[in-house]
Amino acid sequence: MENKKFISIVDLANKYCYCVNILNQRGGSELQNIEERMRVVFPVITFGCLTCEMYLKALAYKNSGELYGGHDLSILFDKLSVDEQNRCKTVFNQWLGDSGDFDKEIEEIKLAFIEWRYLYERGWTQNDYHSGIKSGSITRFMKILHDICNEYKKTLENK
Repeated sequence: MENKKFISIVDLANKYCYCVNILNQRGGSELQNIEERMRVVFPVITFGCLTCEMYLKALAYKNSGELYGGHDLSILFDKLSVDEQNRCKTVFNQWLGDSGDFDKEIEEIKLAFIEWRYLYERGWTQNDYHSGIKSGSITRFMKILHDICNEYKKTLENK
C-alpha cells in the first residue's frame, strides 16, 4: 500500500463527510417543514453513501494494496479485515439497540448511491420518497468508517 494514496482517499472522503454532516445537522435541527427536510435528506443519502464508499475503498486499499471499483457497499465491506468488520458491526449495533441490526441496514443501503443519485431514471415522482432507507443509518456508518480511516491516517502521518 502506498501511504500517500490511502491518505489522499481518506482526505477526499473527509471533505464529503464534512458536507454531509453540515447538511444532516441543518436538516435535523433547523427545518420543521417536511418539504424542506426532504431537500436535505436526498443529498445526505446520496453523498453519505458516496462517502461510505470512499472510506470502504480506502480501507480495502490499505488491506490489499488494490484499488476497488464499484458502488455496492456490502461488497466493499467484505474487503475489510475481520477486525474492521467487527468494529463496524459492534459500534453500529450499539447505536441501533434493539431496533435492527447492521447486516439488515447495510443490505438496505448497499446500492443507495446508485439508486438515489439519478432518482428520475427510476421513475421517481415528488410524492414518492419512501424506500426503507434511513439516513441516520448511513450517517452512523459513515461516522464509524470516518473514525477507523482517520485513526489509520494519523498512524501513517506520524511515521
